[in-house]
Amino acid sequence: MVAISRVDDYWHHWQDVCTGGVLGLVVASVCYLQFFPAPSDEKGFWPHAHFRFITEQEEESRAQRAGETGGRTSHELDALEAGRRDQLL
Repeated sequence: MVAISRVDDYWHHWQDVCTGGVLGLVVASVCYLQFFPAPSDEKGFWPHAHFRFITEQEEESRAQRAGETGGRTSHELDALEAGRRDQLL
């Protein structure tokens, strides 16, 4: 309505209004995509910061579990429990 009123009142040319609309759409899209994935994406509802937070939590959890087991993997621990030291090397 503002764009139509500007053209109707002879304050701006229709080319100015269209160019401003396209420029505003491009800038708004770029700003949106800095913080959110594309709306058509599978995870388009959540911001990028949410995914970074979830990933960091998973990495911390994995590091804590590795620290509890002395840094060994489950395969190595299975081999130790079975008494097969030759598989560890």
